[in-house]
Amino acid sequence: MTMHATLLWACLVLAPSPQDCPHEQASLVKARTLSSASGVFCRRAVTLFGTQVGGTSGFCPKAKFFFPEHYRCLGEAAPHHRCVPAGFLPVLVQFCRCVEIGGQAFEIEFGACRCDAPLNAGAIHTDATESCQGGG
Repeated sequence: MTMHATLLWACLVLAPSPQDCPHEQASLVKARTLSSASGVFCRRAVTLFGTQVGGTSGFCPKAKFFFPEHYRCLGEAAPHHRCVPAGFLPVLVQFCRCVEIGGQAFEIEFGACRCDAPLNAGAIHTDATESCQGGG
């Protein structure tokens, strides 16, 4: 078989057939934030020489994770389209703690949770929709 004939044969065998079109599109997955289950309840209090006046406030997680809006192949119908891998998007994390000022003898706790600037925590896979060649 000549080189041209071999190439033509490979193209015919490897080319997508109309049956290779699953009629599916990538589905939108909305952005979301997840807080770690571990953390503390911040206090709204004043402490003077070991005596505390005040009470607890809201929960402050150790970390918050931010997952971006992305697309996944979930079987959503779309005539003449296929869902394909499209790379990765960054996942961010913020580390959090309760806001307080003072030292050993005197301390004020504000009942607020403060989180650091977001850092890269990894990546999440995303997909995309593309048209099937040949219309399937």
